[in-house]
Amino acid sequence: MAYDYHAVRAAMHARFPAVFTARGAAPRPLMVGVDIAAAVGDAIPAKDLQHFLRSWTKRPEYQAALAAGGARYDLDGQVVGSVTPEESAAAAERLAAIPAESLVPGNYRRRKNRKRAASRRAQIDKLKLAGLPLPPRAAKRKDCLRRLKQRQKARKAAVK
Repeated sequence: MAYDYHAVRAAMHARFPAVFTARGAAPRPLMVGVDIAAAVGDAIPAKDLQHFLRSWTKRPEYQAALAAGGARYDLDGQVVGSVTPEESAAAAERLAAIPAESLVPGNYRRRKNRKRAASRRAQIDKLKLAGLPLPPRAAKRKDCLRRLKQRQKARKAAVK
């Protein structure tokens, strides 16, 4: 089953609403060393949880919360420490490295979709150059690309 960020986020928000805030609310910095996997148990697969936490903590909103400093929270929402000045400075650097247009809600997805569309166009161009028919579906497209690679290998072998 494929990883679904929004499903995992909804499950984490339902289980730990104090730290995994609702959409639009400012996130709270998590305490260092919190064992979320043990707290969640088998409700969320470990790989999905790992992907979610990486995505959650790399979000510009989370980095802004770290850059602002302040408290760190455990899973129950209790203050257990504070963001160190080094962590705050590192978060501010990461935040400064993010292009301003990607900080606008929705722009990240649009940029990602543009990259995906450009990649698809490049694949179609390869097929056209090779004289292969254009497939109507992605599975057939992958098969055509595989055949294209096989033909290219055969051509290279013939040249040698």
